[in-house]
Amino acid sequence: MKKNNFISLTESNILKGVALIFMYIHHMFTFPEWYIDGISYPSLKSLAQIFCNPFNPVSIFCFITGYTYVFSKNKTLKQSFKKILKILIPFWVVLIVFTIIGVITKTYDFSAGSFLLEMFSLKRSVMIFCWYIGFYIIVMISMPLISKISDKMNTTQNILVLLFIPIIIFSALKGIFYRNDIIIVILNNLIRFYPTVMAGYLVSKYKVFEKLESIDIKERYKLILCLFVLISSFLLKYLVPNLSFGEIYSRRHMISLSMNLEIIYTPLFIYSFIKLARLFNAKLYIPLIKIGKLSMLMWFTHCLFFNCSKEIFMPILYAPGNAILVLIWAIILNYAMAFLFNIVTSRLVKLIK
Repeated sequence: MKKNNFISLTESNILKGVALIFMYIHHMFTFPEWYIDGISYPSLKSLAQIFCNPFNPVSIFCFITGYTYVFSKNKTLKQSFKKILKILIPFWVVLIVFTIIGVITKTYDFSAGSFLLEMFSLKRSVMIFCWYIGFYIIVMISMPLISKISDKMNTTQNILVLLFIPIIIFSALKGIFYRNDIIIVILNNLIRFYPTVMAGYLVSKYKVFEKLESIDIKERYKLILCLFVLISSFLLKYLVPNLSFGEIYSRRHMISLSMNLEIIYTPLFIYSFIKLARLFNAKLYIPLIKIGKLSMLMWFTHCLFFNCSKEIFMPILYAPGNAILVLIWAIILNYAMAFLFNIVTSRLVKLIK
């Protein structure tokens, strides 16, 4: 695998492929309350409770977003809006198609106001899993400023300011906008995942993975340690998901201050996974690479089976019955849809200059 930095483009796609599969497992098997009548996996109920948090893959995408931003040639607001458009255009195309499907099947009551909110993931009747769109917009708008502030600080200051100050700001904003459900959802997502974006940025900026590589330990021992860390990252995400700093009380409400420990678990998982993945021939990862390249669209397309039209489409997704076969079928089905959407969206995205 040809490397640009510690994480090559190929390895980035492999990670996205793995994260996408984790996402499917997370959505398809750890929320039994989402199933329509006739679909159930009672044998997986205990596993669903255990793996609901460890299989949440969003942290991988968040980390990669921060990690790769370091290599952006133009860290400007204009460039950020270009990046935003590159994700919004595919999102809008899928949204329009799925909205039309909802209207035709009479499973979606169209209104201009609701559709406008859904265009920026502020409402999600159709694109039910795409809260990340609004999150990504805020992240990209903030990154040019974050980059400038970061360049003026030393390592310790960067860790304290970039990882902790955003949580305090977002928590304070919750106290101001506590009556607005839409804003509260956005702020909760920012509190949980924004630090992971910053962790990716700092790991890349200070070449943490490269420094881990330079530690003088025999490679076989390092690989054994990586396997241990890989397994531990899942267990710890379940046992110790966050660190609480207490609560702040006001006359009207309470604000809980906590740090999602994904900022530690995610980089450890990614480093360990890449180290272990390099043991095998790159050709073995071709399916994951292909999935990774279309992971964004596959993220969007699987909404169809859980959204307002799920009574029609969920039975198609779960038709194979067996959980493993259902997962494989879901990957094939969504890859096919994403491939077709990509024919259109890739041409539209190329128009952004």
